[in-house]
Amino acid sequence: MESLLRPAVELYTVVTSWSATYVCLTASWAVAPASYVSWLTAAGFNMLASNRTVQGLRIPLHLIVLLGLYYL
Repeated sequence: MESLLRPAVELYTVVTSWSATYVCLTASWAVAPASYVSWLTAAGFNMLASNRTVQGLRIPLHLIVLLGLYYL
């Protein structure tokens, strides 16, 4: 029960990863001299953000099911 009441800290990583993706795509010169390296880095951050989004949303969904709030 204690693990269900903790904040979804995975969503902190999601915000950071999406921000890093945005920086890699819009200011590629700030990440790496070659633009293809920046695109690859953005793809990696995008995959991380997508994975952590799924993980972070599992916690509130389990809590909703556990408490029976889906009938509201």
